[in-house]
Amino acid sequence: MPYGKLKHVITRYSILEEFLDHFFAVLTTLCTGVDHKALVMIQKRKVTHWSDDSSESGYSKLLTPYAAPFVIMQLQLARHVEVNVIDGVYCSKSAKGLETFSLHKCTCIFQSVMRLPCQHILALRLKLNKPLLDPTACNEKWTQKYSRTRQFA
Repeated sequence: MPYGKLKHVITRYSILEEFLDHFFAVLTTLCTGVDHKALVMIQKRKVTHWSDDSSESGYSKLLTPYAAPFVIMQLQLARHVEVNVIDGVYCSKSAKGLETFSLHKCTCIFQSVMRLPCQHILALRLKLNKPLLDPTACNEKWTQKYSRTRQFA
């Protein structure tokens, strides 16, 4: 919980009853703000320049407004990744060294941290003529469906 918000509402030497009243008021306000953000995500549809059948459009419908731009950026980068095969393993040179990957897993930082399709996975899917939109490659926590079920449970 943001300490600054509590500090503005609760005085330093308040009695316990007063502290609890103010604490729960701040907590209620923060929860209302989070609910509001979730409702905006559900009700508002972002206007994009992609066609409805594009991968960018598919990812923006599948993922939260926070996660979708990351994958869309990876889609753009994927078009410039050179995919090589060494001993039956797909790999690509990057600034960090040699990245090895498959259709669902990659050793790069982006994929290991975000659990979303990275440029290497997407480049391989391009090379193998597989669909770029793969919901199974996205961690469930980034999907709009998961966000809706968790927010209003």
